[in-house]
Amino acid sequence: MSSGGNAYVHQTKVRGTIDIGSGFKGEKADIKGMITTGGNLEAETLSLQGGFEVGGVLNAGTMDIGLRFSVNKAEEIVGGKIIIKKNPSIPFFSFGKGGRLEAKIIEGDDIYLENTKADAVRGHHVKIGPGCEIGIVEYSGTYEYKSESVVKANKKI
Repeated sequence: MSSGGNAYVHQTKVRGTIDIGSGFKGEKADIKGMITTGGNLEAETLSLQGGFEVGGVLNAGTMDIGLRFSVNKAEEIVGGKIIIKKNPSIPFFSFGKGGRLEAKIIEGDDIYLENTKADAVRGHHVKIGPGCEIGIVEYSGTYEYKSESVVKANKKI
């Protein structure tokens, strides 16, 4: 499915691929597959198992993302509760160890990350799981990280 401009939906369920030329905005998005937007992707609740490439900001009150496909990108990720985990590949495809996320800034209240490369992560409660490369973590509540990750600096604010 593709849309040349903006897509506004209350609820959406995608099984497959969706390509939106500009931005996507909705209340609830349940995506199993791949989503590409030329602009922002905004939802109150986002459940995504697969992959994404967002040309602007990925913004959701609650997001649960399972990375399955190659490199996933967004300039900035903003949310209340952010969970980003690597998922093993689907048995019929050979995507190796699951996907990887690249973003400049990730900002939220409660954050859990795996397989993520980011310049900065800012939040209240921040947990850095395995496979991450983070420039700086700024947190106001709690901070944890796994030794399988690289965090260059952390700062309680």
